Amino acid sequence: MQISHISTSAIASALILLYAAVAQANLEYACDPRSSEVTCLLGCLGCYEAYGGHMYNMAACCQECKDTQKSIVDDGPAKCSEKFIKMSWMRKFGK
Repeated sequence: MQISHISTSAIASALILLYAAVAQANLEYACDPRSSEVTCLLGCLGCYEAYGGHMYNMAACCQECKDTQKSIVDDGPAKCSEKFIKMSWMRKFGK
């Protein structure tokens, strides 16, 4: 199976963004693609891009990917669970 050059480039860009988010969160490489399913991490990244770092806890999503070894935890931006929306924002929405 061949992966097109564009797909490889897109995946590489996504992983770079993923590492940047982890560096900001400083949670000991929670989003490390060597310890989790890449599809799961990319789902977290989609939600992070949809909600932003001020609202979405991407490190917690990545940690869930790592702990459960699931292929999908969040499938952003189409499906983002409330458990990774930061509590300060959930209170604003009355949840």
